[in-house]
Amino acid sequence: MDAVSSIAQTGLLFNQRRLAQSASNVANAETRGYEARREVASEAVTNGQPAGVTSEPRATGEPHPTFLEEGAEVLGSNTNLISETTERIGAAHAFKANLNVVQAQDDLTRSLLDIKA
Repeated sequence: MDAVSSIAQTGLLFNQRRLAQSASNVANAETRGYEARREVASEAVTNGQPAGVTSEPRATGEPHPTFLEEGAEVLGSNTNLISETTERIGAAHAFKANLNVVQAQDDLTRSLLDIKA
């Protein structure tokens, strides 16, 4: 049962990081030169833990807009608010699913302890 709990807790932490990164992207949507990022977990798993979670540039498929400031071209943010909204919705649902797993395991453990007592 520890493996199930560990996997669910890893999912909770990863999706929490996804939500935080998306919030950062939205907060910096108007920041000149800001490059939107996303959280990525590797597929390799050891003892229920992903081998690594990294933050990498989000490929939006859209170039950075350019602006003229004081006679020089400045890159704008490449944050796409639509993709950030879908990222937050997906991360929130994944977070809830992992939370349900943790709660189900807690209920199962409680039931087993009640039977044993």
